[in-house]
Amino acid sequence: NGLAKKWAPRLTGKYSKLAKALAKSWGMSEKEYRKFIKYEDTVEYKLSYAEAKDTNALERAFGVGEYTHPLVDTIDFEHVPSLAMIKYFNTFKTREDLAEKFVNFINEPQYALARYETLAEVPPILEVLNNPLIQNDDFANAVSTQVRRADPMPYIPQMQLIWSPVSEAFLKAIEGADPKTVLDKAQEQIKAQY
Repeated sequence: NGLAKKWAPRLTGKYSKLAKALAKSWGMSEKEYRKFIKYEDTVEYKLSYAEAKDTNALERAFGVGEYTHPLVDTIDFEHVPSLAMIKYFNTFKTREDLAEKFVNFINEPQYALARYETLAEVPPILEVLNNPLIQNDDFANAVSTQVRRADPMPYIPQMQLIWSPVSEAFLKAIEGADPKTVLDKAQEQIKAQY
């Protein structure tokens, strides 16, 4: 049974003694036990499975080479268990071979709305922003209005040249400095960097 394999104790970690006792009682070596409990339909397995790309003899001798992860393409985010989704969220959104597929998945209207309902995260997706659930929520509606009116912020490293002086100015203003003075100084700093 796949679930029994998935949840069977591993030879490393918290339940390693139990795993070793099971392997021994079943007359298996540790290698045989690992092979026995391997369940190829888990997200963990699909993320970690790798095949070596063609390498030359010298690369093989030194253990150097590139790998491909063919099973990553078979991950169906709609059926990823919630705990695995939480555990691998950062992996999904940052791995080059998964990021685009994952971002497209989480921004489908039904999942974006589900995120709003569970996390109160207002998604910048017009179809979802027009949903009565968001329209009738004062906070979400305010965010929705701003999303519709705003221009996207450029995602380029040079924006740091603007945000550092502006952030510093905001902090000084909050601490009691004259807002006009600190913002004028921030503007001078920004102009000086260009």
